[in-house]
Amino acid sequence: MAFRFLHLADLHLATVFGGRPETKARLRDATLEAWDAALELAIGEELHAILIAGDAFDDPDLDRRVELHFRRGIQRCAEAGIHVLYCCGNHDPGGAAFRAAKLDLAGEADWQQRVHLFAKATPKAVTITDAEGDDVGIVVGVGHSKVGVDVDLVAKLGAQDTELPVVGLVHTQVTGARSSEDHAVYAPSTRESFLQAGFDYWALGHVHRRQQVFEDLPVWYAGNLQGRSPKPSEGGPKGGLVVELEAGVPVEPRFVAFAPVTWERATIDGLEAAATTAALIEILQQRVETIASGAEGEVCVRLIPTGPCPMSYALWNETERKELEQELTETTSAIEVQLRPDGLHKPRDLDEIRATPSVVAQTLQLIEEFRSGARDVSDLPIEHLAMEESGIDADSRREYLVTLLEGLEETYLNRALKVDA
Repeated sequence: MAFRFLHLADLHLATVFGGRPETKARLRDATLEAWDAALELAIGEELHAILIAGDAFDDPDLDRRVELHFRRGIQRCAEAGIHVLYCCGNHDPGGAAFRAAKLDLAGEADWQQRVHLFAKATPKAVTITDAEGDDVGIVVGVGHSKVGVDVDLVAKLGAQDTELPVVGLVHTQVTGARSSEDHAVYAPSTRESFLQAGFDYWALGHVHRRQQVFEDLPVWYAGNLQGRSPKPSEGGPKGGLVVELEAGVPVEPRFVAFAPVTWERATIDGLEAAATTAALIEILQQRVETIASGAEGEVCVRLIPTGPCPMSYALWNETERKELEQELTETTSAIEVQLRPDGLHKPRDLDEIRATPSVVAQTLQLIEEFRSGARDVSDLPIEHLAMEESGIDADSRREYLVTLLEGLEETYLNRALKVDA
């Protein structure tokens, strides 16, 4: 029989979100709704276990209402015969002074026998049973006992002498994982750390982008439960991974979306015709509605206007931009609309700019001369190129300079010709 479980991570219950007050309140409720939806699935599909790979909440911001809601959900699943295994992360460390230890999950009640909190850096193996009491799998977990764990917790988990499928449950930052740069480095681990244990599945938390870290190893991040911001790693559907695991058999988890609110971000160009406020709003409204219609459930949208636009000054001016954001939020189906005019500029004739004597024209000419090699860079002081090594040959220095010049014309023009009113 396969070991069937739900892999969750990074619930971040009671997060203090950014954005409009209405958005903050909606996202706090949405995170709880996502948690409830995950429980409904686990109970409805009669899974053997729920695995929570750390950061269940943002300690110390967890309020009592959310704490009780979280605990009641665990109890409900355990009473339905589902094991709940929860390892502590950097936001919810398991030391006695922190909130995870005060959830009162351990005890003599029957349901508490199916709840396991991995609060320390010492690994613990838990055997999972089905409704008939037969063994179906083993979960080996380890937790953060304090804030700022800097040791490799994965390396502490050793091979298990069993014919049952084995799962490692850890909150860790894996070197090389996509979007790991969005997170502080806690409990860092490497490919070699996972190889030595040889587990059938690794249920990880910490990095919020859902992914299989290594294509040839069963090392998975489930991603967070509810998107928290417009960052790329926070966007799109969020939820958990349903896993059916057999010892020694490759596994392909099934993603299930639980988050009722998604964050979407998109660039928008073709704004040359937006010569009035009304025209600009109409174009932006259409883009927001297109995004919203393609998303499941409610949506928050960050638009990134780019390219030429006669109304660029209205988007660059903070006060006017916020008024436009408010208008779009009130007149579209999005919960919130944010505008970030990266790369937006007034319509301009580059040939005319280059032909008219000015500092701007001279700067553009200088950039092009360096890029094409018409101007010699071999006499530039090495520190100007941010190179520490000495003895760099001229070709290498020029190649490095060309990489620095990539996109510089556009960046310079945006700053030099920017009009705020």
